[in-house]
Amino acid sequence: MKATSLGLAGFGLLNVAAAPFMLARVAWGMEGDRTFRYAIIMEKDKIGEETYHISQQNGATKVDVTTDSHVSMLFLSYTYHHTHSEIWRDGKLDSYVADTNDDGEIHHIQAHRSGDAILAQLDAKPEARLSGDAAPFSIWHRDDMTRTSVFSIIDLDPMKVRAEDKGTEPVSVGGGTTPAERFHMSGDEVRDLWYGSDGILLKTAFKHIGYNIQFVKE
Repeated sequence: MKATSLGLAGFGLLNVAAAPFMLARVAWGMEGDRTFRYAIIMEKDKIGEETYHISQQNGATKVDVTTDSHVSMLFLSYTYHHTHSEIWRDGKLDSYVADTNDDGEIHHIQAHRSGDAILAQLDAKPEARLSGDAAPFSIWHRDDMTRTSVFSIIDLDPMKVRAEDKGTEPVSVGGGTTPAERFHMSGDEVRDLWYGSDGILLKTAFKHIGYNIQFVKE
């Protein structure tokens, strides 16, 4: 059972997780470290959690992501664990490292900037050359909605997505209701996403193998 991150990824999507980058990663006014947590909900049951930790290091922005989910019901049993680190410098991806256990399917990605390109390797496969504006599908910030071509956080597969702004509407998060900007994503990922006034993802919702899945900011 494979998907992408809040990108999200596996059942841990938004990875995409979604999401999405450009200058927002260093220019959205964040001072100090920040951590965001999302409950992963299938129908009405919580099946996991995704955590984003953002920090500033030597003039660069580092994003550390951890996703864990587990489903066991009827004939369905699925476990997903994913970690990755993104480093952004001057609005561009500088490096990306990811490890995924997608229900027993193991992947490792190592990528770094080289001039005007990104050199990336999946597992023991030959190194691939990606465009200099390549970005992982990690959709925690509203600016991620401006991208149309990203790569899977799990296996480097190219992804094509398009986000349409649907305007402002209230969304329920954290036990309350808050105004949010809603987007509808289509293409390789189909989902709805809601962002707060600070540009941070509040919620994403989609269907996966017939089930309603949500990532909701805690």
